[in-house]
Amino acid sequence: MTKKTRRVLLLGAALLLVGGNLWWFTRPPEPRLPDFELGAIPLQAQFPAGELARLPVFDRGQGKWLAEGRPVASLAALRRHVTGADMGGTDGNYLLLRVPESGSANQVRAMLLSLTEQGECVVALTDGSAKPDADGRMVAPLHRIVTVRDDSGEMHRCAGA
Repeated sequence: MTKKTRRVLLLGAALLLVGGNLWWFTRPPEPRLPDFELGAIPLQAQFPAGELARLPVFDRGQGKWLAEGRPVASLAALRRHVTGADMGGTDGNYLLLRVPESGSANQVRAMLLSLTEQGECVVALTDGSAKPDADGRMVAPLHRIVTVRDDSGEMHRCAGA
């Protein structure tokens, strides 16, 4: 191998390394996938304002659902039903749940993951910030849980979604 050929090869390798480094350090970051994905259902759950405090809420520290401070044995027993409405392929059952006032996005993710693991995919969520109407009723939009990321980063699809 001549000096000229070796110089050209070394220069080419150096340029390739510089180009690789430039690409590595200036490339755009990978898009961050959402921690959870909810699908909209064009319906709202209506309930008396006095019922807000009795709605189940997820306690992340205990990993349990609580209603009035007591553990809920089965969320399935708390399902509500909408009749005569298009629920997008579901059976019309949903859960009306309360999001804690101090609920962060991570708290909501843990709550939705718990629901996904139980196969509860249609929920109406309220935090109580909405004001009751003139009849003393409150509304909460219905959502379909599509996917939720667990603590290890793995995505879980809700079985009923």
